[in-house]
Amino acid sequence: MRGRVCALASLLVLLVIVRATAAGASGLTIGGSSTVKLGDALLNLGCNDLLIQSAGTLQAQASTIRLAGNWDNQGTFDPGTGTVVFEDGCIPNLSSIAGGNTFFKLQIMTSTGKTVDFDAGATQIVLDALKLQGTAGNLLVLRSSNPGQQAFVKLEPGGSQNIDYVDVADNGATGQTLAAGANSVDSGNTTGWSFVVMPSATPTSTPTATPTNTPLKENGQRCTAPGQCQSMNCVDAVCCDTACTEADHICNLPGREGTCLAITAAPAPALSGIGKLLGIGVLLLIAASRLAFGRRRRESAATR
Repeated sequence: MRGRVCALASLLVLLVIVRATAAGASGLTIGGSSTVKLGDALLNLGCNDLLIQSAGTLQAQASTIRLAGNWDNQGTFDPGTGTVVFEDGCIPNLSSIAGGNTFFKLQIMTSTGKTVDFDAGATQIVLDALKLQGTAGNLLVLRSSNPGQQAFVKLEPGGSQNIDYVDVADNGATGQTLAAGANSVDSGNTTGWSFVVMPSATPTSTPTATPTNTPLKENGQRCTAPGQCQSMNCVDAVCCDTACTEADHICNLPGREGTCLAITAAPAPALSGIGKLLGIGVLLLIAASRLAFGRRRRESAATR
């Protein structure tokens, strides 16, 4: 007997749906003064629209409603514990949700890229679970029916959310903060949403060579240029205390390197007898050689 009653109830629901849908209409229309109870049915509208006219009532109860078209509630929608799913299936892949609605579970999903327009100024309330999901390269685009004016989504406290791969603009979250995943885009005029800010790439800097400071040489040390010496004087291949430009002066006398001295200041060797004579001769030869060298150096400097 109970099975007959259930079958009769299902038949009545079907008759109401058929009566509520205008002939030739694209989708399901719940007419004024009509009430449709879905029980635990699966209602798959495909690429068709659902319209609840003024004074019409749709009771979802524990059903699942799937559609790829538009949702227009001008009457009453009782969500019960049912699920409403917007999915792919239309070309272009676009859906709109008109009027203010309360859903128990609301899922909007795409694997090919879909745009859903929420009614500007209206609020879509979700009691239990909200799922907004696109895929890599095919984002779910959420917009307002009037660009620049926000539409609103309110997820009640305790409700769960699963949101990623979405592109959101002109939308305000008025219940829980809606946390978009790291693959989502904030396209502006959003409030009550949180988006992950990806760190920008740090440019790779080219390391610069650190100059090495070579200590300047003291007087008497070997040099090849004035800039190598503390005194800035490189004379006779040694750092010299002066520029040493005086006649018959050199800066590399043995034992006195680094001091500009007259050639006659060279120390005489301590010799005696024939050795002394030879030493004096050698000394005279050295002195003559250094005099000649000094003259050549000055002549060369004069020509420069």
